[in-house]
Amino acid sequence: MGIPKEEVCGRLAQLVYDMFPFQECMTANDKWNLPLTGKAYNLTAYDLAYLIFETEAVYGVRLPGECFKSYGLCTIDGIANAVCGCL
Repeated sequence: MGIPKEEVCGRLAQLVYDMFPFQECMTANDKWNLPLTGKAYNLTAYDLAYLIFETEAVYGVRLPGECFKSYGLCTIDGIANAVCGCL
């Protein structure tokens, strides 16, 4: 049985909050669909890559290359979907 997506999103939001200097309100669940490289979060490509590496380490998964082709990893929700698909 996999981990519920909401739990993965919550843990990812906490990881974003711990790794980058955002106000806690930026990791609320109504922000999980905002692009992490967009205006609200303004992460660089390097920041996003680091977040993905950390996420893979936390969950013990390796996200498949297909996830990177469709911009599916640009939001907390999108990363959670990819992680849940690997669990």
